[in-house]
Amino acid sequence: MNPIDSAASYLAKVIRKHNEHAGSEIALKYALSLTINTSLAITVSLLISLITNRFDEAIIGIGIFLLIRYVSGGVHLSSSVACCITSILIFITIANVPTEYTSISMYLNIISFIILFFTAPNNIKDVSRIPQKFYPLLKIVTLLIISSNFFIKSTVFTAAFILQAVLTTKYTYKIIDYFERRVMN
Repeated sequence: MNPIDSAASYLAKVIRKHNEHAGSEIALKYALSLTINTSLAITVSLLISLITNRFDEAIIGIGIFLLIRYVSGGVHLSSSVACCITSILIFITIANVPTEYTSISMYLNIISFIILFFTAPNNIKDVSRIPQKFYPLLKIVTLLIISSNFFIKSTVFTAAFILQAVLTTKYTYKIIDYFERRVMN
């Protein structure tokens, strides 16, 4: 068991021991694993961004990435450590893109819009409490968020959008599946 899951398992047992009305140990472990994973990824990313003098960009990038990911879904990794490391790499990449909005940024925004038009919402059925009847609305919200960047013109937004768009494609799923079957086992 990896360190994140071990910590979550230990905390779940402690919570259950001291609170008989707490949820099941399995549910607690899952929730704690997500909380530890996300908190660790954000904390490490912000610390690195302080060193690289990109703290503001990191705050904005993490926020917009989490928002677009929430409404558009995407691939999930089976290992919490792999997820944490991947999240850190994504957050640091977003925070450290060049700040000048160019025609390349606009094209990447358009590509993000097109990809997410076809793929969002993606893979959220079993990980979200949002009822399926709202999925068409999630697609509209996703596209409106991306469209806002045609006016805001933020390279941080562009980086978050293109990375998230890629995480919803079938090619990413195939790469992750290959990696998890061949490398992780």
